[in-house]
Amino acid sequence: FFFKQKTAYEISACLVGSEDVYKRQHLGTLTPYEKFLDTIDKDGFIAHCYPTPKILLDKVKSKDLSKKIHLLIGPEGDFSHKEVQKALTNKIQAVSLGETRLRTETAGLIAAHSLLLKLKEHL
Repeated sequence: FFFKQKTAYEISACLVGSEDVYKRQHLGTLTPYEKFLDTIDKDGFIAHCYPTPKILLDKVKSKDLSKKIHLLIGPEGDFSHKEVQKALTNKIQAVSLGETRLRTETAGLIAAHSLLLKLKEHL
């Protein structure tokens, strides 16, 4: 997931449900998007909501899942056009999680579950 550091603290505070834990936690330095793209396998996936050609995540071929999987899920409001284009330029494949627009937190869970089911098909 990619989001501003303030957003990361807010999300983690909601997940732990305690203001005291929220105040004590520390997040490491966040990696800028462009730098992250340069460090991942170029066979990753990006899920976004723009009307561009995409394949459904559950239709990804099993050979694409035989190694470490990088799946980019955008922040609330989606990736910017520039961020999507940068990913596509880096050979990251656009995928869809379906017709419904999902919240970031839900999209991550749906994507992880879909990939797990896909991997189990080929075990």
